[in-house]
Amino acid sequence: MAARAIGYRLSAIGAVLAAITLPACELEEVAIPSGEEVLIVHAVMRPDQQRQFVLLESSWRGEVDPADLDRFDLPPNSPQLPVEGAVVTVSNVDFPGDPCGSAVVFDENAPGLYQGPGNCPTMGPGDQLELQILLPNGDVIRGTTEVVGLDSAWVRGALDSLPFGSLDSLIFNRDSDTLQFAVYSSHGRLVELQFNRLDYYGNLSTSEFDRSSFLADTNDFIMPGTTLDLLDRGEGDEVVRAGRRYVMTVAMTDANYFDFVRSQNNELTGRGFINHLEGAVGVFGSIVASPLTVDAVGDAKDPREGTYRLTGVAAGVTVDATLSMYLRQATDSADLSAFLRGVWLQETEQGWMPWDPRGLSVDGGFVGPTFEIVVEQPMLTDRGERPGTTLLLTGTWAADSFQVAVKDNGVFGALDLGALTAVKQ
Repeated sequence: MAARAIGYRLSAIGAVLAAITLPACELEEVAIPSGEEVLIVHAVMRPDQQRQFVLLESSWRGEVDPADLDRFDLPPNSPQLPVEGAVVTVSNVDFPGDPCGSAVVFDENAPGLYQGPGNCPTMGPGDQLELQILLPNGDVIRGTTEVVGLDSAWVRGALDSLPFGSLDSLIFNRDSDTLQFAVYSSHGRLVELQFNRLDYYGNLSTSEFDRSSFLADTNDFIMPGTTLDLLDRGEGDEVVRAGRRYVMTVAMTDANYFDFVRSQNNELTGRGFINHLEGAVGVFGSIVASPLTVDAVGDAKDPREGTYRLTGVAAGVTVDATLSMYLRQATDSADLSAFLRGVWLQETEQGWMPWDPRGLSVDGGFVGPTFEIVVEQPMLTDRGERPGTTLLLTGTWAADSFQVAVKDNGVFGALDLGALTAVKQ
């Protein structure tokens, strides 16, 4: 009887819920009015660069001429549109005798992107710059910034100490080393430190997983090699991985840029964006940056790690190279990164030739003892080096020595180039 009573109650509750939810299914179309246009400026003056840029856009209002989508080649979810036809000038108010002129005009060389002439305006540490943007409708956007200066910056690890801007590479052990930074500046508010991995062709990688950025409001700070990038990725990925080459850049910024990167609109906390522009939102700031190349190594955690000498003939080239290999984790299936140095092979228009990869950073992985390594490298042409060759190195690892098959992974499939012998050093 009790079970039957419970069943009746549940049926009654279900009927009540159905009566409540049914009217909610009757949807009605509501026309949402277009949003208000907000002008957005991104302009960071770089006295360490020859040319300066100002990006001018307007926010997405919820309505747009479909012709604009084709004209600007924007994705459907683009949050803003370029603003064309503005008159953009930047003046150094502390240098009235600027040979560049009292108000340097920035020409529009792409929709919404305005570029200044070479080495203009003239900028020195502590100078006040003034931005003025005259819009086609007559409105004016204004902003000011103080030019920062970076006298020198050093980084010290257990193995080496180098100034930023050096042509040498810093080698540090990401598992046991701590980097110590010292930045000397006559003007500036914030130190920004960036790590960007160099890709196979010596360019900065465009992947978000290959770059990290940190902010410091002090001129002296330290960073353990095992630091995780929790804020950008949310999964605790390493800032640097052993076996990879990075460009580490230190930048001194002004107060405007400092406020720009540290503030945001947050509807939960009420924290607002700190804006220093008149007539628009965004940033008109100043940065001076200096780079340094970093080669990250690590402690051996697995017998498969180490330096191997590769010898033999591939594609008619006598190879005598080393592969310094590091695992991301000591597990059966593990990602790997490695530095390739010595006498290697390079494809040219005349055929395969000997080549020094100069510590090329390559990636691959293990599944048990078997491995595959991808070597993307430039092709040498009469017009210089250009991307064009992908080699696959495959084999089965053994403690002392093993064979490494070399294949050219072209558009028509993998072509065998030969086999090398790997001996652990």
